[in-house]
Amino acid sequence: MTILDRIQILIDEKAQGNLAEFARITGIKDPTIRSWLSKGHVRLTSENLNKICESTGTSADWLLTGKTPRKQVVVPPPLKIVGGRQSLFAGNAPQSEAYYPIPLVSGLVAAGTPSELSEDEIDDWIPAIYHKDWCPHPEKTICVRVRGVSMWPTIPDGGLVAIDLAQADAQKLRKKIVAVRRDGGVTIKRLFQTDEGTWIARPDNNDSVEIFVLPEPTLPDAILGKVVWWWGRQ
Repeated sequence: MTILDRIQILIDEKAQGNLAEFARITGIKDPTIRSWLSKGHVRLTSENLNKICESTGTSADWLLTGKTPRKQVVVPPPLKIVGGRQSLFAGNAPQSEAYYPIPLVSGLVAAGTPSELSEDEIDDWIPAIYHKDWCPHPEKTICVRVRGVSMWPTIPDGGLVAIDLAQADAQKLRKKIVAVRRDGGVTIKRLFQTDEGTWIARPDNNDSVEIFVLPEPTLPDAILGKVVWWWGRQ
């Protein structure tokens, strides 16, 4: 597969084969794209390479060589600590190393009926101050917004939760709040194991009936990660 073949894939996927639309998306002149296709080969300038990669979310390595991964590696934006009241931290102001931008993943996660969770789409970044005791893997932590009241009063409808994808061992997560894969979606529940050894994911809200049984063979795939912290408006 050539570079031109891979560009054609992007044209088909991102613009449904419409060259004018692909030109609009990438910011590359329409005649330039048509010239590539008519000649059967392409010589990409660094400017056009960057335009294609940035507008389509494609890695330059994949476009040029075909090597995976195809998607761009998402790099957290740098954070800058601005001045504030010194008394806030009583002389122990956190250093910049204590901050890590955590991606806010698009889509709602259900506290109730499972909903879709897509790790590929990032809506925003949450600048969070963290400590290794409660956020030990910031580079493997994502934020999602919760929908529903099954975890009330612990987590309100519309609250944000941070999920540590590196903590997914059910044996270490008894009675902890976790993100559970269910029916093609993800839901937030508290994990329990009954006296008989059955694993269940249940809500904190006693009025909710959303209780799921997690069969032992599927348990490793069912637990997406541990909810390490959350916050929401009262």
